[in-house]
Amino acid sequence: MRILIILIFGLFLVACDSNQVNFTGIKVFDDQFNVALETKEKQRIKELKALFNDKAEYKEIAPNFKYLIEFNTSNGSERWKYSIDGYTQKHSQEDLRIYALFNKDQFNELAKVN
Repeated sequence: MRILIILIFGLFLVACDSNQVNFTGIKVFDDQFNVALETKEKQRIKELKALFNDKAEYKEIAPNFKYLIEFNTSNGSERWKYSIDGYTQKHSQEDLRIYALFNKDQFNELAKVN
Protein backbone atom coordinates (compact mmCIF):
# COMPACT_ATOMS: atom_id res chain seq x y z
CA MET A 1 0.00 0.00 0.00
CA ARG A 2 2.83 2.40 0.86
CA ILE A 3 4.45 1.83 -2.54
CA LEU A 4 1.15 2.55 -4.29
CA ILE A 5 0.76 5.85 -2.41
CA ILE A 6 4.32 6.86 -3.27
CA LEU A 7 3.75 5.96 -6.94
CA ILE A 8 0.52 7.99 -7.13
CA PHE A 9 2.17 10.97 -5.42
CA GLY A 10 5.11 10.78 -7.83
CA LEU A 11 2.80 10.72 -10.85
CA PHE A 12 0.93 13.72 -9.45
CA LEU A 13 4.17 15.70 -9.12
CA VAL A 14 5.18 14.87 -12.70
CA ALA A 15 1.75 15.92 -14.00
CA CYS A 16 1.99 19.24 -12.14
CA ASP A 17 5.32 19.90 -13.81
CA SER A 18 3.92 19.84 -17.38
CA ASN A 19 4.73 23.46 -18.30
CA GLN A 20 8.22 23.39 -16.80
CA VAL A 21 11.22 23.80 -19.06
CA ASN A 22 14.61 22.35 -18.09
CA PHE A 23 17.30 24.02 -20.14
CA THR A 24 21.08 23.96 -20.41
CA GLY A 25 21.57 27.07 -22.56
CA ILE A 26 19.66 30.12 -23.65
CA LYS A 27 19.73 32.44 -26.63
CA VAL A 28 17.53 35.54 -26.87
CA PHE A 29 16.82 37.21 -30.22
CA ASP A 30 15.17 40.59 -30.70
CA ASP A 31 12.69 41.39 -33.48
CA GLN A 32 15.61 42.06 -35.89
CA PHE A 33 17.13 38.64 -35.02
CA ASN A 34 20.04 40.26 -33.22
CA VAL A 35 21.30 38.17 -30.32
CA ALA A 36 20.52 39.97 -27.05
CA LEU A 37 21.87 37.16 -24.86
CA GLU A 38 23.58 33.83 -25.34
CA THR A 39 24.74 31.92 -22.29
CA LYS A 40 25.58 28.52 -20.95
CA GLU A 41 26.63 29.94 -17.58
CA LYS A 42 25.16 27.56 -15.02
CA GLN A 43 24.20 30.12 -12.38
CA ARG A 44 22.46 32.42 -14.87
CA ILE A 45 20.69 29.44 -16.44
CA LYS A 46 19.53 28.30 -13.01
CA GLU A 47 18.10 31.74 -12.25
CA LEU A 48 16.48 32.14 -15.69
CA LYS A 49 15.00 28.65 -15.47
CA ALA A 50 13.40 29.39 -12.11
CA LEU A 51 12.00 32.71 -13.33
CA PHE A 52 10.74 31.29 -16.65
CA ASN A 53 9.09 28.28 -15.03
CA ASP A 54 7.30 30.51 -12.51
CA LYS A 55 4.38 31.31 -14.79
CA ALA A 56 0.68 30.72 -15.20
CA GLU A 57 -1.60 30.39 -18.19
CA TYR A 58 -3.14 33.72 -19.15
CA LYS A 59 -6.08 34.00 -21.54
CA GLU A 60 -7.05 37.67 -21.61
CA ILE A 61 -4.41 39.31 -23.81
CA ALA A 62 -2.86 39.23 -27.27
CA PRO A 63 0.77 40.12 -26.51
CA ASN A 64 3.13 41.89 -28.86
CA PHE A 65 5.89 39.29 -29.07
CA LYS A 66 9.13 41.02 -30.06
CA TYR A 67 11.59 38.43 -28.79
CA LEU A 68 12.34 34.82 -29.53
CA ILE A 69 13.92 32.77 -26.77
CA GLU A 70 15.67 29.56 -27.72
CA PHE A 71 16.24 27.12 -24.90
CA ASN A 72 18.69 24.28 -25.31
CA THR A 73 17.17 21.39 -23.39
CA SER A 74 18.18 17.84 -22.72
CA ASN A 75 15.80 16.88 -25.57
CA GLY A 76 17.14 19.38 -28.13
CA SER A 77 15.96 22.95 -28.43
CA GLU A 78 12.70 24.68 -27.74
CA ARG A 79 11.62 28.13 -28.89
CA TRP A 80 9.27 30.54 -27.15
CA LYS A 81 7.93 33.90 -28.28
CA TYR A 82 8.29 36.55 -25.59
CA SER A 83 7.04 40.06 -24.92
CA ILE A 84 8.76 42.59 -22.71
CA ASP A 85 5.56 42.60 -20.63
CA GLY A 86 6.36 39.08 -19.45
CA TYR A 87 4.05 37.06 -21.69
CA THR A 88 5.32 33.99 -23.47
CA GLN A 89 4.01 31.42 -25.91
CA LYS A 90 5.60 28.31 -27.29
CA HIS A 91 6.66 28.84 -30.91
CA SER A 92 4.28 26.20 -32.21
CA GLN A 93 1.23 25.81 -34.42
CA GLU A 94 -0.33 23.26 -32.06
CA ASP A 95 0.09 24.91 -28.65
CA LEU A 96 -1.35 28.43 -28.63
CA ARG A 97 -1.53 28.87 -24.85
CA ILE A 98 -0.13 32.12 -23.49
CA TYR A 99 1.60 32.31 -20.13
CA ALA A 100 2.45 35.25 -17.88
CA LEU A 101 5.70 35.24 -15.92
CA PHE A 102 5.23 36.23 -12.30
CA ASN A 103 8.55 38.10 -12.09
CA LYS A 104 9.05 39.57 -15.55
CA ASP A 105 11.28 42.45 -14.43
CA GLN A 106 13.93 40.16 -12.99
CA PHE A 107 13.67 37.80 -15.98
CA ASN A 108 14.01 40.73 -18.42
CA GLU A 109 17.10 41.99 -16.61
CA LEU A 110 18.83 38.61 -16.60
CA ALA A 111 17.80 37.82 -20.20
CA LYS A 112 18.93 41.28 -21.43
CA VAL A 113 15.41 42.07 -22.66
CA ASN A 114 14.60 45.79 -22.73
